[in-house]
Amino acid sequence: MRDAADWAVARPGERFFYLNEGYVILGLIIRRVSGMPYEDFVRERILKPLGMDRTYFSADEVLRDPEVATPYIIDREGRHVPSKFPFGITSDGGLLSNVVDMSRYVTMLINRGEFNGVEILSRELIETAERGYIDVPWRIIGDEKYGYGLIVSQGFYGRKLVEHSGNVGVYTADMAYVPSDKVGIIIMANAEGYSLSKMGIYVLSRLLGHDPSELMPFMIENMVKRLEGTYEAYHGTVKVSIRGQGDYLIMRSTTKYTEEVTILVPDEVRRDYARFYTLMNGAKVPAEFLIEGDRVILIYERFKFIKRE
Repeated sequence: MRDAADWAVARPGERFFYLNEGYVILGLIIRRVSGMPYEDFVRERILKPLGMDRTYFSADEVLRDPEVATPYIIDREGRHVPSKFPFGITSDGGLLSNVVDMSRYVTMLINRGEFNGVEILSRELIETAERGYIDVPWRIIGDEKYGYGLIVSQGFYGRKLVEHSGNVGVYTADMAYVPSDKVGIIIMANAEGYSLSKMGIYVLSRLLGHDPSELMPFMIENMVKRLEGTYEAYHGTVKVSIRGQGDYLIMRSTTKYTEEVTILVPDEVRRDYARFYTLMNGAKVPAEFLIEGDRVILIYERFKFIKRE
């Protein structure tokens, strides 16, 4: 971290950047203040009181457990390649757990620091950690801020949502809870893939009696799937194919000699209408989709297209 200041682009508190090394430093601070290794401190103060007896830091502990999920890397062709956990990382993601143990941890947070009558943390500390301090660049709900190791939204169906997810290349996890309703979830996967944060928010929406398709990320996701297909202009004089890629649409126009690829970015999405856009000569050019039952019409540049498949 000696030259880290040369890479800073904003003063503390002005702009969000996630840095694993920051959590390594926090682990070292705990070690200095407590006078014991970070891992031992976590075991004594958190894991043992919560009964998290299948939560590990070391390779030896993990290898002794008979039921450890094999981690995979998904390669360019979609193949699952067996891999290994990068043992040696510590306070920046070096803890391996399971949904049963982590449910105890989430229960403690929901109960404002208590579990089975034992205080692990004070209510004041938890509520301080759940306070949003700086906007984060990625958003699902729309108002997410970063607290102390937690992402916090105040606008989740009028409630506070606390969440955090991440991965270490081969394992992925998401933790989310709504303190006011005393509901929380843990999701874990042994590879990277579909967003676990979106999965968690989907489940919590259902638990609270709401339809998650009301939320913009799911509206965009569903719309992208709905718009995929082949489109034809008048009498098939021009054809384009549209496929989804994440939140975007990829539009291809192919002739005998050429292929033109255009990226369409979502701009406005409703149930019966969607407007995407691309850039052409520096100008914003719209691609409008009109949805009339099973019929989808695309208006783009000078063309009217109708979806055929």
